[in-house]
Amino acid sequence: MTDSSRRVMAVVDRCEYRSTTVGPFQADSFHGIGSRLLPTHREWLTISYDAQHYEPMHLVRDGNFIPPIFKCLGHLIVAEEVKASIEHFPYLRFVEVAFDKLVDAYVAKGDFSLHQTGIRDSRQHILNAVEVPQWKRTVGRWFEVVIPRQMDVANRFTPEKRILCDDRKFGEGSPEEALQLSSAMLAAFPLFWHEGWHIVREDLYRKLEPHLDFDYFTVEALEY
Repeated sequence: MTDSSRRVMAVVDRCEYRSTTVGPFQADSFHGIGSRLLPTHREWLTISYDAQHYEPMHLVRDGNFIPPIFKCLGHLIVAEEVKASIEHFPYLRFVEVAFDKLVDAYVAKGDFSLHQTGIRDSRQHILNAVEVPQWKRTVGRWFEVVIPRQMDVANRFTPEKRILCDDRKFGEGSPEEALQLSSAMLAAFPLFWHEGWHIVREDLYRKLEPHLDFDYFTVEALEY
């Protein structure tokens, strides 16, 4: 049995895995398409907590339903009520996102009919969808959760366990890619990211769990 006092939760968006219900069209409908306007910030780049300047994320996404937690450009995006429940934890920076366009582009779980039409680019499906301007007037406030990278903090602590990572699957990989875990590091940093995973201390995870859609996120408990 896993000792919960020696356990941490690893959270990743499920679009990284094969699924019978969620493919690229469902994932992009759920998570949206993000960008940063500064030319020095490449679109895919996940900015570190310690960055000197942080350009807010701009989003184009389906507006039929915006989940309380989704993920874009490497970070979690949370609704204002989720932010209120976790903002007392240390080393979390909240940067409000800008919804450039809310579009009608919902793709239901398990609906792969778009593949049969010859459309292959799920991103373009979102970007080319019809905008619904009135949705922006009632969307509320959403925040990118900017967190430290493991590579920036791990050398401050003596690791108690190393877990090898490769292609966002634990159990393989090289020592250079190892996820280093220790009680002292988790006491200081309740949330950080490594190789696409969000590593979440259990007390913080309990705040996030009710808002996670497990068709779009997967969670693995890691012992250390």
